[in-house]
Amino acid sequence: MINTNTTKEVETRGTTAVTTTKEVELSVNAGKNDNQITENNVSEARISFDDGVLDDMEDILNMADNKKRSINKLLPGENSSQEKKETIQQEIKRVRRQSSYGRTFLERQEVIKKRRRQSHKTITKKDLLTIFKTKNHHGSRNVGGHPPHDKEAYDSIEAIDYSTPDTVQNTEFLKAQDHKDRKWRGFFVWALYFAFGCIISLVVTYTLMLCDIILGGRVAITNESLNKNDIGGAWLAWVGTSLGLCLAATFCVLVEPAAASSGIPGLLAYLNGVTPKAGKSFVTGKTTDFLSYQTMFAKLVGMIFSIPSGLCIGPEGPIIHVSALLARWTGKVMHEVEHKLFPDYAFKTKKSEARDFLATGGGCGIAAAFRAPLSGVLFVVEEASSHFKVRHLEYTFLACVMCYFVGYTIYQPEEGFTKFALPQGKFCFHYDSVGTFFFSIIAISGGVIGAFFNQVVEHLNHLRVKHINNSAWKRVLEVVLICLITGSFAVLLPLAWPCREMTPALMTVDSAGCHKAADSRQLFKGTMKFEAMESLFGGENISALSEGKQRMLLNARKYRVPKQYRAAGKTYDMYDDVYVSKERKNIKLYYSHKYTCKGDYEYNEMAGLWLNGGVKSAKKLMERGFPTALSWHTLLVFFVVYFFLAALTAGISVPAGLVIPMMLMGGSFGRLVGLAAMEFRRNNCPGYDDLDHDMVSSNLYYWSGSYRWTLHECNMPDPGTYAIIGMAAIMGGSGRITVMLAAVLLELTADPLLIAPIGVTCLVAMLVGNSFNHGLYHGLIPIFNLPYLNMEPSSLMWVSKVEEVMTYHPISIKKLVSIKTLEKFIMSMQSGVISHNAFPVVSQLKGGLETDLKLNGMITRQQLYEAYETSQYEAVMGFVNLYNFMERSPLTVYPHTRLGRAYEVFQKLGLRHMPVVKTNGCIAGIITRKNLQTYLLHSNASLARIQAVFRGKLARIRRKIGLQKLNGNVKNADAKPTNSEEVDGSVSVAVKKDK
Repeated sequence: MINTNTTKEVETRGTTAVTTTKEVELSVNAGKNDNQITENNVSEARISFDDGVLDDMEDILNMADNKKRSINKLLPGENSSQEKKETIQQEIKRVRRQSSYGRTFLERQEVIKKRRRQSHKTITKKDLLTIFKTKNHHGSRNVGGHPPHDKEAYDSIEAIDYSTPDTVQNTEFLKAQDHKDRKWRGFFVWALYFAFGCIISLVVTYTLMLCDIILGGRVAITNESLNKNDIGGAWLAWVGTSLGLCLAATFCVLVEPAAASSGIPGLLAYLNGVTPKAGKSFVTGKTTDFLSYQTMFAKLVGMIFSIPSGLCIGPEGPIIHVSALLARWTGKVMHEVEHKLFPDYAFKTKKSEARDFLATGGGCGIAAAFRAPLSGVLFVVEEASSHFKVRHLEYTFLACVMCYFVGYTIYQPEEGFTKFALPQGKFCFHYDSVGTFFFSIIAISGGVIGAFFNQVVEHLNHLRVKHINNSAWKRVLEVVLICLITGSFAVLLPLAWPCREMTPALMTVDSAGCHKAADSRQLFKGTMKFEAMESLFGGENISALSEGKQRMLLNARKYRVPKQYRAAGKTYDMYDDVYVSKERKNIKLYYSHKYTCKGDYEYNEMAGLWLNGGVKSAKKLMERGFPTALSWHTLLVFFVVYFFLAALTAGISVPAGLVIPMMLMGGSFGRLVGLAAMEFRRNNCPGYDDLDHDMVSSNLYYWSGSYRWTLHECNMPDPGTYAIIGMAAIMGGSGRITVMLAAVLLELTADPLLIAPIGVTCLVAMLVGNSFNHGLYHGLIPIFNLPYLNMEPSSLMWVSKVEEVMTYHPISIKKLVSIKTLEKFIMSMQSGVISHNAFPVVSQLKGGLETDLKLNGMITRQQLYEAYETSQYEAVMGFVNLYNFMERSPLTVYPHTRLGRAYEVFQKLGLRHMPVVKTNGCIAGIITRKNLQTYLLHSNASLARIQAVFRGKLARIRRKIGLQKLNGNVKNADAKPTNSEEVDGSVSVAVKKDK
């Protein structure tokens, strides 16, 4: 019942009512039990907005009375000026334009109805079932939504909690630290990251130098047999040394199984919040650890044996894993030293800090392996750290820069510190539409090839895990077979290729002259301006000059640079140069291989790609200025054979990476497309057929004059540039580490003109590859049964609720617990009866049922051990209060919370457990990362989606029923208007006329 005065005031405004859409919305069943809105709630809500009741503002809690009075003064009344009302209406319209795209409420309702009609026309229930069963959501860093193939191993995986705990002990420790202590802490952390860069650079640089020495010895031994035309002896030398090195590397893996392969998938999983299982040692029989120093040493030693073995592998993956472990153990050692020397300033390393140590170590490994510090930083930002902070970026930058500097100090090769430095200049690279077309072909094809490579590698590793990895002798046998196959191809395949002579034609025919200074010195004594030559020799009697000078002067005059090409801007004779020829008949190719060729200036194309090592082969492929040094059939055969050997080798029981294999595959494919682009230019270049290609190799004055300028005018491509684009395409299509890969290639080549083509190629290849499967490193994570959380929740999670996946009735413990109960609980954990890591701490809800357990916090196993140890001295009457040990403010969600929202909170904050509570604060369930795996939803996808559809239909039916009831009440009010009347024993309903 309401007072009469209020009823009369309402009645004076009219008794006819028009029920608005807003009122109908209030009648929707928005939840269950206490969340359900009934007709009585609607009536109360409508009357609460009446002017007579609005002054009280009883629905607004914890607001001061003076603020309520101020708000009431702002509201327009009946006697308010028209100007004031119009001002308020204008403000409402302005806010509406900002928040609702300028639409009114009714307009938004019309848009929603239109979308519903369209969805009902195009999507049926059967379609919903098909969509969620067949659609795959791939991505660069996504892990597929498939059930684990080994459920027992999957259940044994432990997660990591990277969130900062809110405990009494942690709070007391932080309060005890003053400004001086925190300042010392900041200095120590900077010094720690400085040490990371120096130590990792020393270890990686000397390791790679040792690998080069071993590889050089193998090449020298094999060449001795090849020089004698002894193919059998060469095969024994190459395959025998390869087999010995591989068996030594395999022994290291048998001692520490986590030393196998690259280790990057396990490292990424750890940074994501999962501890990978390393398995038992086949030699000692002990359980090993993925992050132990034993694994670090085993992988470092195994890498020294495996990298120079001649397999289709690279050093970068093992270097990243070893560098991450070096950072971890360097941090541990320095913390121990700190605790000994400065006990008053000692801080305990948090789990999130230990995670950052690993991430920075991996970045330093990239910086040391590629001599690319910025790429190391980007690797940490893009790939290695699932939870990144700006301050961590600064620490990582310091470590990578120091890593680069120390490496430069130790190792300064003659060709420069840039690993794959390329020549640059006017004749090296051109942008045009034809080149863009061929780059697009490389990018799209690279995405397809990279995705296919990933698919093959994943399937082979599934078979390897199922049939090979559980047996030591099968592992050894697999390594032996792959060594024999790879070594046989490397030694015997070049037999099908003839010897080629190293003539100047390799540098001049179809080449505009993008050469390094060392290459140019093979053909030319130097350059001088034409005017300078005329002033030195032209004024004299030509017959008085020597024969060589006469020939030089006459050729320079005859084949002078065409007039239209001499000037550049304001400089008239910018390019009016004369190249003084050495008139040599032969040149020397870098990174070539003689194989069985007899001549000093002969080489075998295929042998140079197989018998020089992976790094030199990559340099050979991206070499500029030698467009015809490698023929198309050599590149095609090498690409096909190397592709399948690399896919077969990835994942065997030796430390091995995949970056160099991707570069070799991409380089051969890109150079092959570059040859096709050259052929296209030849057929469409005006003036090309008029050039004398035979004279080019014998008369270099002709080449340096009109020949090279005609090729430059035609934008004749260099296959070496296309090889770099091919590397970007394959690496982007397979690894999908887009930004870091682009930065690596730019720092490797030191050519800023390649920024745009490399960046776009990486992006296009990544997008094309994502349409087929996941990135290689993330695609391998499910093989190891690791519950990885993607960066973003799947689309299905936004139509699902937490209650659909949460674990109901978690094992809980009371806040005030007896010592005997606590002792039994700990014994059950130690015996394996209880295998969980954390437990809700609860207390009985006042006035509630026995099952109503109010959540007070979360307590882990370690905290329970601390509580039990402390209870021996601080227990009161045999009871312990767990408040002093537990996590006091765990992040919680409701059962009706959208799963996508809970996923984002869980993943971004690095949680391990997330309690689910009811609206009264009682524990309802718990969520771990295993509850958030996509495959759990895919199995119920159709059910969840259909439920969402029927919930929408049910809501519309309830709206209709509520509208009918309200209209019926309005008619009754119009027929028999009274000052007050009871409706269902509740409040009376008085309806204002809608203006």
